[in-house]
Amino acid sequence: MNTLVIAVLFSALNPFAQWRKNAPTIPGSSISSVRPSTTMLLGYAHLAKAHWQEHCPRMVRELEATGRLESALAEAEAQTLTEMETLQRELKRSGSTSAQAHQQAWELVREKYLLLPPESP
Repeated sequence: MNTLVIAVLFSALNPFAQWRKNAPTIPGSSISSVRPSTTMLLGYAHLAKAHWQEHCPRMVRELEATGRLESALAEAEAQTLTEMETLQRELKRSGSTSAQAHQQAWELVREKYLLLPPESP
């Protein structure tokens, strides 16, 4: 599947992005510190889970064995969204359209937290 299609699909279907915009303000905290339940996997987390299961099966087994898979996926998604939001703001200030900024941010961040390199055999 084309990367652009994946990015558009997950950005359109990702309720976490909307949730973050409407998240309650907690005195002394930033919106980044407010997280949904780790049992509620969203768009990017589902993408990461499928990718990790196929390309990083040992890591997935270790995370499952220690009960940390869901929280690792939620954290990967949160880190991705946070970094993408920052990059998109910077890219828009530099003259990129919203769509261009989103695509460029996705391309720069996706392999850092979600689409990890395959494990060696």
